[in-house]
Amino acid sequence: MAKQSKRIAPWHIKKILARGQMWRGDFFHAKTFFRSGDEPLEDYRLAVVVSKKTLAKAHERNLCRRRIKSAFLESKAKADGWDMVVFPDKRVVNCDFVELKAEAKKCLDALQSRR
Repeated sequence: MAKQSKRIAPWHIKKILARGQMWRGDFFHAKTFFRSGDEPLEDYRLAVVVSKKTLAKAHERNLCRRRIKSAFLESKAKADGWDMVVFPDKRVVNCDFVELKAEAKKCLDALQSRR
């Protein structure tokens, strides 16, 4: 079987924002939605949205996205079947990565318990 893309389509992001559940943390908040039905539930999908209002400079927005994605990948927690849209705070750029990774793990653990 071919590997599926972990990218979330724009129409699916709108669906998550409209019907998803909110999770709030110290460095970011996330809207989450559990996939069910015919779609495979092998892994979670992640989209990071950083506006110009949050971080004005493009290199800071890109750094923020990379740090969030890396924290979720390295947290080693499982939240299979969940789609997430993450809205980081401007403190993500300067925070300690260990704290960010702990926050991502806490988010994924909370999702796992909601199922």
